[in-house]
Amino acid sequence: MTFAEQRSEPPAPIAASISGRQPLAVAAILGAAICWSFIGVAYELLLNEYTVDPVALVALRATSATAALLGFLILKRRTRQLRSLFTKRLVFATLCIGLVSTTGFFIALIYAFELAGVAVGTVLLYLAPSLVALGAWLFFRERLTRRQGIALGCALVGVVGVSGLLNDAGSVQLGGLALGLASAAGYASYSLFGHHLLQHAPGVVVLTASLGLGALGLWTVQLAVFGPDLPEPWAIFWIVTVTGFGTTLAPMLLYTYGLSRVGPARAILVATLEPVLAIVWAFLILGEALSAPQLAGGALVIASIVVANAARHH
Repeated sequence: MTFAEQRSEPPAPIAASISGRQPLAVAAILGAAICWSFIGVAYELLLNEYTVDPVALVALRATSATAALLGFLILKRRTRQLRSLFTKRLVFATLCIGLVSTTGFFIALIYAFELAGVAVGTVLLYLAPSLVALGAWLFFRERLTRRQGIALGCALVGVVGVSGLLNDAGSVQLGGLALGLASAAGYASYSLFGHHLLQHAPGVVVLTASLGLGALGLWTVQLAVFGPDLPEPWAIFWIVTVTGFGTTLAPMLLYTYGLSRVGPARAILVATLEPVLAIVWAFLILGEALSAPQLAGGALVIASIVVANAARHH
């Protein structure tokens, strides 16, 4: 045990308490990973079952989650912190985290699922950690470590495999591949913009602003492109229940609980189960099957998450 580890180790009674909670905390993170892994499958099943535009579906998801989070902030009397994100020095980052990291991300992801399939779209989404490291190097002049470079290389080679270019049976549509990459960039941008905003407001406040502005952007796109038509009330109920709560609020609460007790390194490693589970659900429920090169590419992308996380922890 190093000197740093000795300094950071909690007193014995506290350490025992934390150790006793770890199985429950890990179970909570696993629960979050399971919930998130159903996002793509839930989208596909809802779109097949009900007459609803994809943008309206994700707009309902963002709106219902925002309403719940806003209710929490009102109950805790923390809305003033929300207003602080719209001051002159923060408003640009706030608008970006809403319109880029939520509106753009939600639209790119659901159409990536439509064109490339849930399994491929989910794997491409997990390029985000490598893109965060690359973005931090480009925009914030943070040093790109050797481990981060290895993670980025694994991710890029993985994309070639996932794209199907090495598969004789065919490849993923170029549009689906582009949207998958765009969704990963949108997902990564949340960390980049959030890095600045989280210095001025708690995570729940930043998330509320992001989802709220994102919902406004999504409804603007829906009205401009598809018109004011909404799905039937029963469809709205299931969309809100499954996507707003089942794949958004529930996993967020579970992950936050687990993260607070086991730390980010272990939490992120456990959460890497999400793309693996998503591939399994896509195969079992939607009948999507990946070729051997695509599975190998997916394994490289997932490996890049582990390497990138190890680099950050180091």
